Amino acid sequence: MKPWPKRPYAGTAVSLFLFSSLSVLTACSGGGADSGNEGEVITTPPSSSSSGGSSGGSSSGGSSGGSSGGTGDGGPILSENFGDNTFVNMDRNDNITLFSPDYKAVEARNGDDWPSYYYPTCCYFDDASAAGDGYIDDLADRLGLKNDSGNPALLIHNARFAVGQTKPDISASDPKVNSTTSDDVATWGELDLSQDYRISFCVKEADGSGLVQIYADNNSTGEANSYHGGGSQGSRIFNVNASLLVPGERVEVNIPGDTLVAGERLDDRPSRVGTASSFLQFRADSSATIIIDDLLIERQSESGQADLPECNVFTPASAPDKPEAPGVFAGDGQVSVSWNGVVGAIEYQIAYGSENDVASATVVEDVTSPHVLSELENDTEYFVFLQVRNAVDWSEWSDSASATPEAPVGDSCTPTTQVDTSIPWSVYDGCLSPGDAGSLVYDTSVQGTFDFGSSDPSLFAAVTNAEDEKLGTALLDTTADASFKSRGEFDGIFAAGYPKHLTAIARIKADNPAQRGFEIQTYFGEAGKRVNMQLRPDQGSEQGRIHLEKFTDGSSDVKAEAPLQDGEFHIFHIAFTMTDADTLTARVYVDGNDTPVIYETSTGRDSGGENKLRVGEDSSSAHLAEVDWIIWTTDSATAAKRPSALVDALPDGIGVLGAYGTDDGLILSENFDAATDGDGDNSSLFTAGYKSISSDSSKPFFNANNGASRVVVSGGALSFYNARFTLGDPTGGDKTTTADDTLTRGDIDLSQPYRISFDVITNDNADDGSGKCQLYVDNDGTSSGNSIWGGDSKIFESPVLEMAGGAPTGTVIIESDPDPESEDYVGSTTSFIQFRCDSGVEEATPITIDNLVIERQ
Repeated sequence: MKPWPKRPYAGTAVSLFLFSSLSVLTACSGGGADSGNEGEVITTPPSSSSSGGSSGGSSSGGSSGGSSGGTGDGGPILSENFGDNTFVNMDRNDNITLFSPDYKAVEARNGDDWPSYYYPTCCYFDDASAAGDGYIDDLADRLGLKNDSGNPALLIHNARFAVGQTKPDISASDPKVNSTTSDDVATWGELDLSQDYRISFCVKEADGSGLVQIYADNNSTGEANSYHGGGSQGSRIFNVNASLLVPGERVEVNIPGDTLVAGERLDDRPSRVGTASSFLQFRADSSATIIIDDLLIERQSESGQADLPECNVFTPASAPDKPEAPGVFAGDGQVSVSWNGVVGAIEYQIAYGSENDVASATVVEDVTSPHVLSELENDTEYFVFLQVRNAVDWSEWSDSASATPEAPVGDSCTPTTQVDTSIPWSVYDGCLSPGDAGSLVYDTSVQGTFDFGSSDPSLFAAVTNAEDEKLGTALLDTTADASFKSRGEFDGIFAAGYPKHLTAIARIKADNPAQRGFEIQTYFGEAGKRVNMQLRPDQGSEQGRIHLEKFTDGSSDVKAEAPLQDGEFHIFHIAFTMTDADTLTARVYVDGNDTPVIYETSTGRDSGGENKLRVGEDSSSAHLAEVDWIIWTTDSATAAKRPSALVDALPDGIGVLGAYGTDDGLILSENFDAATDGDGDNSSLFTAGYKSISSDSSKPFFNANNGASRVVVSGGALSFYNARFTLGDPTGGDKTTTADDTLTRGDIDLSQPYRISFDVITNDNADDGSGKCQLYVDNDGTSSGNSIWGGDSKIFESPVLEMAGGAPTGTVIIESDPDPESEDYVGSTTSFIQFRCDSGVEEATPITIDNLVIERQ
């Protein structure tokens, strides 16, 4: 982001920076420029004005700020909470940010204008700018944020500022200050006050005998210096003594209409003052002090006050209460420490040691949750304490929580600790229970764990064998009692602003038709939305289904058939894109197939303010599933990619990658060399010892459908005539395919565009045109229509003497339809192939083939 120049009207253009010290003269008028600001650049990009919607910024690049604007289509003209959930220090730097374009900017940016939406028109900048940095020393005591028990509120004393003022086309040292006059023929601003409107705000504190004022289209202190003139119907629309304002109550200024304080009428305005291009100026004079919050400007036809927090009296912030003991999970030589966030917290630190005494413990400063304590002694109990600091002071240390690291016993898998890819994946790989310390690697390298909160982490744990060795997968099992819950959460996965993206890919087996399977939930806290992808083997046909729970406008599930009940692991790939708070697109892929089983756009389902990923389950129904690995990233480019574009882009070593793995597109390579690749017996092609189905080592990969004796492997080649045989059919030819099939059943992944090639070595058939050879996909018969693909199942047919591009011998190449979304595409993640040469190919003249290759195009 390129910083905006600050107040260049005196002739010096400078950039907006944050800095740690200010030492300049005090003045109470506008003007002045600065050329010496240095320090940390604010990184949050400027937001748009209220005429087009907006969000506040953050001095730390954090969550969105507290201002929002409406349009002519409804909603508030301006709603401002002065940085709730954005400003935590409420110090000088935050004050400067509030009045900068980095928090909120006007849309109309004229030349070198400093386009801040909230623009100080008195007593904020230093006239003698050449002597300092441009900001007066005591700005926080005259115009700035105050810490109301962790909540930002705005103090105004002997100062004034404009709201939504754009730069007029006039010549002045600062055309936004003291430049309006009674001779103005137009207004300049971004507030649409052309309809009856209402200004309201909470009074947190009020003191003094002076006046608190609001002006329309007037950036001076003289009420007549405005397009609207002065008097009872002029620009000064609010003029009340500070002593009459009631702390803890709301002020309401209706234009036209009554001015109410705590519901009591103090004044009235008989006519509207404002245009479609207005701005406002707020002022407290030298004898008045006021602290305000939750400013709302709306049309009188709207009623948005009920949606705002209840007004209360300003209470200066105090040190945080003593926090609860942190959550701890032990691992091999380490303990993961996690805790819930504290409102207004600036910093956390933990202390740990082998004695239950914080005085002798080792302190680790400036930590975030979760934090992993490493290089600990196994079989030693460690006590962990937590302390939190806000803008006032540190809390007391919490009570201790304890955990004892233990060395693994003969584990057969190694947990992922580092991800080496160009994509910033976060990884859980099943080698540890998801609640164990170090079970999660966040953003390629940061070790952590899922937070199970009040749910039971033992119900989602690493699978072990009889020797207590971890086998690389984790089992979620809440079937003992459906009221049990076990879900791990990881917070803070999204940055502020839109668009937001998430890609989550997981290899899971959820095959019990009597139980629900697994849930992956994404919470978009900034938008107040969530999406829950459920694996439901208990629903749908003999396969099971994937559900996006209440995804359609937050009320109805989106459902798709999925291969869940086959007893196998499958890879589920979910990609979300949220272009704004009400537009969410979801795509779900299965087993690397580029055709999504779900592709929907919705407003999403409403939720609380969380911003996290949740895995496992959190319902009143029993769940049962086994997890190999779960990975996710918020990278925008990854969310747009289909599975085929992510081949070789997933982290190595996390488990079985299936179609996403590194294989250079090779699906099958067969050279028919039994002595090398099988059990040495030339007649053993149709045995599991030669080659087996990948999911069942007892089932042969090759099966004869007809004429087994007429298929011979010899000398590293295969010869056959008047016969049919299949590759990758786990039924062994026992089941005849039909046109009514709804599922494929094979062991060959043809879900992406593919190429089949083989060499015809010998072919001495007579040239009488009677013999033909064919290849079928997902068809074990002789009728091409008896397949899930209908007549398209026959992907190759040729006279035997023309097989190799019109010649009897040579290389045969068969390519699928290159468009996997075409209705004519033949193949799935679970396909098989049948070779056939009919009776026209006789015993005396068999064909001999070799070097069979199936690969992705």
